[in-house]
Amino acid sequence: ELVEGKLGLDFNSKHILRVVLRSVLIILCGFVSVFVPSFVHIISFLGCVSVSVISFICPPVFHLVLLCRWRHMQKSISSANQNTFKLHQGGAEEIDESDSTSKQPLAKDILMDVILITWGVVACIITSILTFKSLLKQMQ
Repeated sequence: ELVEGKLGLDFNSKHILRVVLRSVLIILCGFVSVFVPSFVHIISFLGCVSVSVISFICPPVFHLVLLCRWRHMQKSISSANQNTFKLHQGGAEEIDESDSTSKQPLAKDILMDVILITWGVVACIITSILTFKSLLKQMQ
């Protein structure tokens, strides 16, 4: 669909053009896989890197980024609430910040993110080394 979009073929285009384009792409990929030497190792290498990054590294990094933004937002809210008062039994009383319903991110959450990132980096390195060794073994 990406190639179809670049060529101006959308869902409303003629069906036969889309079928021909997809068939040509499949045949082209088949020729590449047959005629490029060690293509399986290239795909293997790309797979081991991308899977470990997408599965183990990206989610905890995104979580850490969201935690940082959340903490920044909480600091902004608490500084804005310093001069805010609420009525309590007929009198004005400062809002207690410990009264907040949202919990601060725990150190164990951050630690778990760091562990997952480390695991992903180690898995990426190990699988890349194994794939590279397999490629070298086949080339001999």
